[in-house]
Amino acid sequence: MPTQIAQGWYDKDQKDPQDIIQRKTAQNSVERPPSLGEEHRIFLVDYIDKKSSLTLDEIMDDLSARFMVLSISKTALYNFVKEKCRNSLKKAHFHSVERNSSKNIERRYEWIKRRMETDMDYLSNCIFIDEAAFHIDMKRNVALSKIGSRAKLVMPKARAKTTTILGAISPYGVINVKVRRLRVVNQNKKSKV
Repeated sequence: MPTQIAQGWYDKDQKDPQDIIQRKTAQNSVERPPSLGEEHRIFLVDYIDKKSSLTLDEIMDDLSARFMVLSISKTALYNFVKEKCRNSLKKAHFHSVERNSSKNIERRYEWIKRRMETDMDYLSNCIFIDEAAFHIDMKRNVALSKIGSRAKLVMPKARAKTTTILGAISPYGVINVKVRRLRVVNQNKKSKV
């Protein structure tokens, strides 16, 4: 900063301290009215809550179809969704429909209850085997969600080629890790009934 400007501010502050602190407003300030209002915000919040994996193009198309006279850029729409609707774009976490079904939760609970009733010593003579499957389908891996919450997408069970990683862990460390890929069977070699 040039020295003269700093000296000028110092002199103004010595004469009238409130003059520097007060923000000066323009006499003829005319603000452009916002393109999107409260009715747009309500529509967007409901729309994004129903399907969080929407793209900005899809949101713009449906917004334009609902409100005929609307002209807005993608940047302005994204800023409105982020600031007014309080949604942000995050990495999506995929969950299958059956993952948290009441039937599966009950099965897990019963399995744990049966294991707790045995006299097994989990710290010395057990090997835990875990399996992690990858979602190979070409899906968008980001989604909109409320700021401060995780972006979850519930996916129906799909028949796709899966890659599975199996890992065995004992109290002494990792025993083995193996990557298993689904084999594709040639149609000619399938047994016919």
